[in-house]
Amino acid sequence: MKKTEHELLVRRLQRMDDGEYWDAFARYYGESPREFLVTLLRGMGERDPLRSDVFLSLLPSFSEIDRQKTAERLIDSYDEPSSLLSLLHHLGYDEPASLIPLLIKHQGMPSAFLLLRALRYVEEDRELLMRVARFLLRRDDAVAFNLASVMRLSFNLESLRGTFSLRLEPWQLDKMENDWNFFSQQMKM
Repeated sequence: MKKTEHELLVRRLQRMDDGEYWDAFARYYGESPREFLVTLLRGMGERDPLRSDVFLSLLPSFSEIDRQKTAERLIDSYDEPSSLLSLLHHLGYDEPASLIPLLIKHQGMPSAFLLLRALRYVEEDRELLMRVARFLLRRDDAVAFNLASVMRLSFNLESLRGTFSLRLEPWQLDKMENDWNFFSQQMKM
């Protein structure tokens, strides 16, 4: 299928009601996952795949690449970390360390919250923590910079250089990892 045909399919998929869309998803994915998955995900719009029996029934047939493409495409569409975590678990990302490469690339607040929590499971790997923090600083957006600041304090990364404006008391660090509302409020400052 040519690129222009895929673009037309995306537009057509976005106009479908949920039942039609999921029927089309199952049909096209069944025909050629490699050719259609990204197009189908682009045509998903605001639909939540976790509310679709069709999507959930197809998940066991997803290859690792399909799971990764789906995660990459949908991560930023969730506003709550619990919903995002549910998606990632359905896609087979059950180990906290497996979440780090996915979440580090995304700018959403739920991604940042889950990334901070996942990093706690690898806190003994100082080199990894420093690489993540440096990557976040290079990303040059407010959420990433504030998350690097939280990492510096939470994981005692004193050698991490930067002028950090986010100021937290030691007692607030635990709340940053465990309280979504507190985290999102502090990160917006």
